[in-house]
Amino acid sequence: MVKITGTISVSAKGFIFVTPEGGSKDIHIKHKYSKNALNGDKVSVKIIKAERENHAAEGEVSEILEHNTKRIIGVIENGRSLSVITPDDPRIRNEIYVPSRNVSGAKTGDKVVAEITKYPEHK
Repeated sequence: MVKITGTISVSAKGFIFVTPEGGSKDIHIKHKYSKNALNGDKVSVKIIKAERENHAAEGEVSEILEHNTKRIIGVIENGRSLSVITPDDPRIRNEIYVPSRNVSGAKTGDKVVAEITKYPEHK
């Protein structure tokens, strides 16, 4: 099976594509096949449906090789034990969860910068 290395691009509407190294045509990735790769991540992709007339090839992320996003800017909502950050960047579709003990005094509605210490594996 041929694996292609490229960079994830996520549109503001949530469409996910991989731009292969070397400049071949973009590969469409359905969200369920993205392995939660974030915009700008370098990934390895396997083709699951070949390119056809007026349709890009479809692929599945087989491995995230390098994460691009290290920090997230967004608005925080505090909970008792877990706080949630909603990213400002519409290309980041995941909420960010932070133990409430680590919010450094941020209050619900505050704009915060969060450093990613663990990337999602599934959901």
